[in-house]
Amino acid sequence: MPDFAQFGPPPRLGPDPGFLGWVSALALVVTVLVVVELRRCKAAFARLTRGRHRAEELWSHGWYCHRCGTVHFEGVPGEDRTPLTLQRFRERVWEHGGYGDLAAEQRAVDPARS
Repeated sequence: MPDFAQFGPPPRLGPDPGFLGWVSALALVVTVLVVVELRRCKAAFARLTRGRHRAEELWSHGWYCHRCGTVHFEGVPGEDRTPLTLQRFRERVWEHGGYGDLAAEQRAVDPARS
């Protein structure tokens, strides 16, 4: 019977297990970073849309007069019945929703075109 001990241990086949550990650790870190970023984006979106229902409620009570180019509120408690420009209407609706500071940045009508 031949003595196989003289040949030594068999050669290692396949990748180094240490390399697989590094790849797994990197995949775990990337997964954690993606989850953290998704939660951050979801919280930011929720913060932006928190007052949307209040703004849409006020917006639904306004009507636009094509003849005079103004917006009017009909039967809204706390709102006067004076005609509003498109920009002022946008400001009122967005203020009601809690993000009125954006109305000044995003104009209803471009001043260069009017």
